[in-house]
Amino acid sequence: MYNIGSITKPIIATGILQLHERGLISLDDEVGNYLPFPLIHPAYPDKPITIRMLLSHQSGLNHTTIPQEAYFHNEDIIEWMVEKRGWTVAEHDSEMPLGEFLENYLVPEGLYYSADIWSSVEPGTEFVYANSGYYLLRYIIENVTGQSINEYLQENILNPLGMTNTGFHFSDAPEKQATPYLRIFDILSKTNIKLPNYDKVIGAGGIRSTVPDLARFMITNLNNGQINGTQLVMPETVTVLHNQVVSSTAVTNMVSTGLGFDKLRDEPGQYWGYEYDMHGALGHQGGDFGYTNEWWFVDKEQGGYGVIMLTNVNNHTHDEALYFATHYKILTLLMDEAASLYEQRLDR
Repeated sequence: MYNIGSITKPIIATGILQLHERGLISLDDEVGNYLPFPLIHPAYPDKPITIRMLLSHQSGLNHTTIPQEAYFHNEDIIEWMVEKRGWTVAEHDSEMPLGEFLENYLVPEGLYYSADIWSSVEPGTEFVYANSGYYLLRYIIENVTGQSINEYLQENILNPLGMTNTGFHFSDAPEKQATPYLRIFDILSKTNIKLPNYDKVIGAGGIRSTVPDLARFMITNLNNGQINGTQLVMPETVTVLHNQVVSSTAVTNMVSTGLGFDKLRDEPGQYWGYEYDMHGALGHQGGDFGYTNEWWFVDKEQGGYGVIMLTNVNNHTHDEALYFATHYKILTLLMDEAASLYEQRLDR
């Protein structure tokens, strides 16, 4: 089991769309309707922020800030990063309930509020990747259903799909967990440092899973929301999730974003001298301290194909071109092989 990082986002998005199907929410409702506090972009106070905008990273919220990163990781990994890597951590109360933290983080005069929480972008106009948007979506699921996010996902996604090796806490199955490592120097040095095992608040990341379990979720997305007689969401809902609504370049080879699902380039590219080709796949990348993961699929008229790659190494504390170039090259080889296997199956 690996911490799948932001591959959690398509799962959270699916949970939100289930509530939409049931008529419990509308994607174009204002987010503030489901919160005990207002959510207002200070530069655009008259522009409503909707659930759809959170899903597609168009809310105007900025990417991760230090108070957010500190709150959403547990104390073991924070202490290690401070001691070993010189990480700077803002004051935070790790025991504070999520709703209380979000209010103190997002509302002016809150304990953790700062101007850089918001980008300069008007809500609904451009893509700005924002983890905080998915913590808000998790909070909406809990407020609407009266269940914890763990209970809701277990009952409505994991159990129906038979994802029996997917969970939320390292301690639930410590013998199954992949130990995280940090790569300190370049990829040729093979210098990896073991990290402490840790949990993370579920929302923008934090779910722990395996390749077979994530394959079941992938097949469901390739099969109009159904697997082995279980209809997770309706076919038209799958279309809404996958439909790309805003252009984006958050990752080197990304071109656009839907509701929790990103789209990669259709044509080959190059990164640090390496050719890569991701076949215009849909899905999501996921990384955290000690983990780098990929979950991508190509939907075809007859089925489709995809690749899931979970690794227990990351160089999260500093970007390194060779590390990522090699990563993309491996991913390209796997995608090419998946496409070949798909074609062979069609020929039979």
